[in-house]
Amino acid sequence: MAGVDATGVPKLRRRRDAFANAARQAALAMLAERGYANFSLADVAVTAGIHRASLYRRWPTKSALVADAIATAIPVSLGDALSAHGGRLEELASVLARFIEPPVGRAVVRLLLAPPDDLELATATRNAWTELMGGAPGEAGVNPELPLAQFTVAGAILHRVFVERQSVTDRYIAALVRSVHPACTEAVDPSPNLAVASPDNQGH
Repeated sequence: MAGVDATGVPKLRRRRDAFANAARQAALAMLAERGYANFSLADVAVTAGIHRASLYRRWPTKSALVADAIATAIPVSLGDALSAHGGRLEELASVLARFIEPPVGRAVVRLLLAPPDDLELATATRNAWTELMGGAPGEAGVNPELPLAQFTVAGAILHRVFVERQSVTDRYIAALVRSVHPACTEAVDPSPNLAVASPDNQGH
């Protein structure tokens, strides 16, 4: 059929998707490498190998493109991960660690912690974080007993990565969850004498 590829997807749609994905990936790469203030839409166009005019038609501003790219950078929400694994905080911690340890994830978190004076971008980073955390406390479908524990786990992991500059190992995650909420996982020994191990005693 004319205009349709072998998979049945319209060729125009496939080209548009490829164009959008190339722009988003280039924006995220530059966000990670240079920081938000140090690249432009023109830089994105060159890096992605796309026409500048087409880029501006789709995203009139850099913040619009970065906001869109951030929204697509979350592979799975922690709420979904928790639901899929019976509410186990270890899975939440693992998903979060996998997201923020690579350069792109760190760049998104840095924007969240110190957003530029741009309402659209600031909103996008907050929404991305809320999505990653599985929804805000009080939202439909969010376990009301988990938000405090999950945000405590998130804060500890952010401190581990950004302040201590250490990797988040499975051993660290197990000790962290055991310390924060021993009743949330069957796999963790609920002994109150087991606290989060110090970074000096962790395997990195």
